[in-house]
Amino acid sequence: MIYGYARCSTNESKQDINRQVRELKQAGAEQIFLEYEHGDSAIKEQQGLMFAAAQEGDTVITLEVPRLARSTKQLCEIIDLVRKKHLRLVIIGSITLDCRNGQPDPMSEAFLQMAGVFSQLELAMIRARVRSGMDNAKAKGKRIGRPQTTIEDIPANFLRHYPAYKKGAFNLTELARLCGISRTTAYKYIGMIEYSNKGQQIIVSPFALYWNNGNLYLYAYDGRKFRYYRVDRMERIRELPLQKREGKDAFDAKNLTRQEAKVFEMYAGERYDNVKIRFLNTLADAVIDQFGRDILMIPDGDEHFSITASVEASPPFYAWVASFGRRAKILHPPALVNGMKDFIQKAADMYKDEGNI
Repeated sequence: MIYGYARCSTNESKQDINRQVRELKQAGAEQIFLEYEHGDSAIKEQQGLMFAAAQEGDTVITLEVPRLARSTKQLCEIIDLVRKKHLRLVIIGSITLDCRNGQPDPMSEAFLQMAGVFSQLELAMIRARVRSGMDNAKAKGKRIGRPQTTIEDIPANFLRHYPAYKKGAFNLTELARLCGISRTTAYKYIGMIEYSNKGQQIIVSPFALYWNNGNLYLYAYDGRKFRYYRVDRMERIRELPLQKREGKDAFDAKNLTRQEAKVFEMYAGERYDNVKIRFLNTLADAVIDQFGRDILMIPDGDEHFSITASVEASPPFYAWVASFGRRAKILHPPALVNGMKDFIQKAADMYKDEGNI
C-alpha cells in the first residue's frame, strides 16, 4: 500500500492543497491523508492516522520534508516510527528512507535529518523576520493583528441560523458546526449581535468573575440562562439594573473591578501564571476551544499532552477541569493543585450532606 501525506498551515481559503494531492497521485499514492495544521504542531491528527494505518512493507510518500514536520525532534520521531514499523519513506525527487528490510541506509537517514534541521532553521528565520517587521510597524504607530471584526462582517449563514439558536432549537456546538466555525468564533458573533444596540439595557444577576487568556469575564444570569460577558467589551452597556445588594441598585459596567466582585458577592479567584495541566490526547479539541489555537501542546508520553497557561483559580475553571475526570490533571503549581482538591472535596461534601451519595 502506498500512502500519501499532504499538509498546509492554514485553511483551504488561504492555501491550496490540491497541488500536493495531484502530485502525490501522479507519484502513485493509493490513499492520501491531508490536513491543515502548522508544521511544528505537536499533534497532527491525519498524520497520526496515516502511520497507524500503515503496515509492515507499506510506503509513505510526501512532497517535501517540511510537509512532514518543521521540527527536528518530530522528524526524528517519524524516522524512528518508520524504522519500527519497517516502512519506506519517500520524499519525492529527494530522499528515500527504506526500512522494509531492517535498518535504513545511514547516509539516507543522515541526509533526511539534515533536511529537518534546515527546515526548522527556515521556520525560525521566517518567525524572526515576522517579529522584526511587527516591531517596526508598531514603532510607526500601526495596528498589529487582524482587522477588528464588526457586526457587518458576520456571515449571512450565521445570521440565518442565529434566531433558531436563540429559540433553543440547538445548542452552541451545533450552531458552530452548522456555520462551519469554531465555538470561540460563535461566542464572539453572538456577543456582537446581542450588544450591537448601544442603548440596550440588559437585566442580569452577577454570579462570578474569572480570568481566561488575559480577559476578565462576568458570569451572570440574564433571566433565561447563565452567560459569559467579557468585561472589556461591556462599554456598550451603559448600566446593568440589578437586584439590590449591599445598598446598591445598579453599577457601571465600565468600572467593574475585583473590588466590585466583593460588593456583589462574586468570586474572582487568584490568578496563576505558568500553570501546567496534563490531558489525554483525545481532549485536544476541548483544550483549543478553551485556550485558543495558539496554546502550545507538548507530548507527555504516548497518550497524554501537557500545556502551560495563565488561569484564574475560580469555580468555573475548577469545574471545567473536573468535568474531564481522570483524563485531565493539574500538575503545577501546588497551590492550584490543592485548590482543585478542595473544590472536589467541597462538591462531594455537598452531595453527602444531601444524602445523594
